[in-house]
Amino acid sequence: MSASAAGDRLRASVLLTVVLAAALLVACGGGGDAPGTDEPDDQVQAEPQGTVTEESAIEAVESFDPADEEAVASLNDIVYDGGDYVPSLEPLLESEDPNVRWAALYVIANLTDTEDEIGVLTPILEDDEVIFSVMAAGSLAGLGVVDALPALIGGLSSTAQLPYSDPPQPLSSFALLTLERYTGETFDDADEWQAWWDDVGSSIVWEDGQYVSD
Repeated sequence: MSASAAGDRLRASVLLTVVLAAALLVACGGGGDAPGTDEPDDQVQAEPQGTVTEESAIEAVESFDPADEEAVASLNDIVYDGGDYVPSLEPLLESEDPNVRWAALYVIANLTDTEDEIGVLTPILEDDEVIFSVMAAGSLAGLGVVDALPALIGGLSSTAQLPYSDPPQPLSSFALLTLERYTGETFDDADEWQAWWDDVGSSIVWEDGQYVSD
């Protein structure tokens, strides 16, 4: 499976899981159903609302306001457009405004499918904010980045909520769904996931859209 195809599947997961309040539920392309839903992707898609440019993409992220009911539509327009916006948005991952950081990560996580773009997201796995590290890990896990798995396992113990999710969803649920989807494993708690990783992590490889122990 290509990185692009894997990225498409993960985009559906992210867009269906991280939904801003009072916003339209959407998914971006890809094959297969999003985790946690029974609807195929094509039943929950929406059309972009306007033409996206590099300048408008930067403006939408820089001005992101969760109180604005159109805010998510602007971010999803960027994702649907599918342009090469990651390099332009990368500096906004360093913003002191957590809303801007989140918006930049949301868009970048959904657009990432090249080695260079993976390189933009990978440092976020070490972010001090577990919300950001787990969201980055959710995208990277679907692109075969093995280092994303321990970040997701770390998120299983978090009590944080996914930002702006409606209805509210625990970050730990997002981490669990992503782990189960890409490893095919199911465990009762974070300790069992950690024990599994300690046992097989050194031999994990990415094959045909799944992590397997070599």
